[in-house]
Amino acid sequence: MIDPRIVLKDELIAIGISPKQASIIALDTGSSQVIVNKEYLEDFSFSKIITTKALAMITKFFLKVGVSPNCLFRLVSHQPIVK
Repeated sequence: MIDPRIVLKDELIAIGISPKQASIIALDTGSSQVIVNKEYLEDFSFSKIITTKALAMITKFFLKVGVSPNCLFRLVSHQPIVK
């Protein structure tokens, strides 16, 4: 089975994100230490369309690896995650 982070990286490259940035985003998305959401992507200064496409791919990644719907909602809606 192919690592989902590699698939995400390749998808991000396909929409115009540089390989270096795509690798960073994919690794952070797969990490439990970083919340990858709209604010995170804003640090890269992507266009609105690239950010929107990237967020859709990141959401798909979370669903594929089994992130709980409640956690996913908080990540996408920018609500804090309370443990």
